[in-house]
Amino acid sequence: MYATIEGRRINYIYPPEAEAGVKKGKTVLLIHGATDNHKIWARQIQHLSQEHTPIALDLPGRGESEGPPIQGISEFREFIRAFAEVMNLAPFVICGHSMGGTISLDYAIHYPDKLRGVILVGGGAKWEVSDADIESLRQDLPNALKDMAEAMFAKQTPSHIIEGALKEISSTSVEAVVADMIACKDVNLVDQLHEIKLPILLIAGEEEPYIEESRLIKSRIPQAQMEMIPGAAHEVPIEQPERLNRVISEFLRSLN
Repeated sequence: MYATIEGRRINYIYPPEAEAGVKKGKTVLLIHGATDNHKIWARQIQHLSQEHTPIALDLPGRGESEGPPIQGISEFREFIRAFAEVMNLAPFVICGHSMGGTISLDYAIHYPDKLRGVILVGGGAKWEVSDADIESLRQDLPNALKDMAEAMFAKQTPSHIIEGALKEISSTSVEAVVADMIACKDVNLVDQLHEIKLPILLIAGEEEPYIEESRLIKSRIPQAQMEMIPGAAHEVPIEQPERLNRVISEFLRSLN
């Protein structure tokens, strides 16, 4: 399905009954991370649809959504605001993976009245991205993405899952990948985290390379719950989908 948001044709996945105006449970907006698209949430969409109303989109310039890609986390925030208004989602739970988690934090800081809760899966309030990292992606995207992907998975993750993920992210354009990395390099929400008063769930794989980012968020948001997922690193939605689904479902049941 498609919606026109800020002049772009945006692809999204939504249960047919929700498209017809019939929602159930909590509405959950699933936001993918840098270089990725909505397909990383396939198992969560399937599971959540049983009791809730999940909606996942391809951010501009990713998957089947038109570009140009967005430049910067604040622009992502306003794009999500426009998407949520067009789709009449509020109040909803925002759930983001990796950079999508950063977008979710920023949205919660600026539009808390639109939300019922926040879920971060391997998310961060800031990221360590160097100019050299960005240039490597710009000059040799396939090999740079391969190096990145291999570092994002737990040791026991089957090779077919890693290969499938690499194939998916390899379809993202150089322009979009570089824009994502610059957005991550430039953002720092640490000093604003105390403003978030919403229920928040932090999820990380036990082998998460960016685990300190989740711990930092936890230290700045006292009410945050934190769950560690065994057998996963950064790509929890596809490494351990069943375990992730259970944790998300329990959190959704705890919300008013």
